[in-house]
Amino acid sequence: MSGEAIIVEYRWPPLSRKAHLFPVRGAQSLCRAWLFTGARCDTQGRLEAKGPDDCSMCHRRAVKAGYLLKVEA
Repeated sequence: MSGEAIIVEYRWPPLSRKAHLFPVRGAQSLCRAWLFTGARCDTQGRLEAKGPDDCSMCHRRAVKAGYLLKVEA
């Protein structure tokens, strides 16, 4: 898995209350609510587990598309 490219990453648009998932080379979030071309967010941690500051819709769409693995709690 170390050789795989990261397909999505968390970014935090300035006016957003949540961190959103964006394609690495894209400007529109997976939930389609935000356009943002800023730097990725290093404070969000792992992509596998959804945190309290992460957009639920982005996370659900990433799991459904196969970008993220669904983690059972």
